[in-house]
Amino acid sequence: MNLQRLSYSSPILTGRPHLSPRIPMRMFSALKWVLPIVILVSALAIAVHYVYFTFPFHSKKTEVVLTIEPGTSVAQIANDLTRTEVIDSPALFKAIARTRGVDRKLKAGRYRFEKGQSEAMTVSMLARGSTVGERVTIPEGLTFRQIASLLSREASVDSIRFVFLSSDEAFIKSLEVKAKSLEGYLFPDTYNIFWRMDAARVIRMMVGRLFEIFDETHQEQAIRMGSTLHHVLTMASMVEREAMVSVERPLIAGVLYSRLRMGMPLQCDATVQYALPKHKELLTYRDLEVKSPYNTYLHRGLPPGPICNPGASSIEAALYPEETECLYYVALGDGSHIFSRTKREHARAKVEARLNKQAMRRN
Repeated sequence: MNLQRLSYSSPILTGRPHLSPRIPMRMFSALKWVLPIVILVSALAIAVHYVYFTFPFHSKKTEVVLTIEPGTSVAQIANDLTRTEVIDSPALFKAIARTRGVDRKLKAGRYRFEKGQSEAMTVSMLARGSTVGERVTIPEGLTFRQIASLLSREASVDSIRFVFLSSDEAFIKSLEVKAKSLEGYLFPDTYNIFWRMDAARVIRMMVGRLFEIFDETHQEQAIRMGSTLHHVLTMASMVEREAMVSVERPLIAGVLYSRLRMGMPLQCDATVQYALPKHKELLTYRDLEVKSPYNTYLHRGLPPGPICNPGASSIEAALYPEETECLYYVALGDGSHIFSRTKREHARAKVEARLNKQAMRRN
């Protein structure tokens, strides 16, 4: 009997069936088609997941501005976001925040969301602290204390710190401002102020804007006048508070400069208002006697510094005043003034102004 020689690869020894060499080739050929399909399906699944959790699918978007206060819990944030329709699922929001390890690291601030945006996107915004700035307009003619109050209302800027820094000698010196306070140096404009922005940063922005406006041309004009930035701003601040009609600004500046040259007291009501503890609609004769270096009824020359923060038009008027022989003006009650050259003309103008105001009250 002939015994068949068995090899170690024989199916009898290995216990595995004998495979034809064609079978692995067919499997390999099939894999060449299946593998790309699997990869494509997986990529599509990942893309759908990303889009679903990142982008909102609401056809009609509405912007929502929401303030997150410091110390607010993730649960409260989720409720606020759901209440304002920013997200649909507070549970999903909290789950994503916990999974990412940021549920206790969501940053306070003012945010701008879209209604119906994804929970994942919202978590990302809060984790990054993607707060938005508020377009805050500072009107011309406000004092630094009034500006502090406005910024506190509009952007939660620390008003106490703002007022303190506006009078702090060391801080003012760091800004290269040669003055005892920043009154007059906080340029009125529209600024992008972030929620609870540091007061020092806001002040630097406003003073920096003033130096942009008061450029080399303005500096040269001040030198030609024999003046300084501080004196120009002081005059501009009085013009700002006295003028209600823009075209009168250069003429009012001209009258005040004429009185200065003649050694006359400026007798500017706005400086008395600045010296008083509170603003008054109507000044009395007693008010005109208030003891203050800012009272230009009692003290000749310019007051010690600006009485408000003037805008560009008033600064221009202070630098380029209208040449005039007028030494007096009186308010008509409608924002405009009557200008006079002599005391006699001024006396008649005051009568006319009084009658005009009475007529306005009757109407």
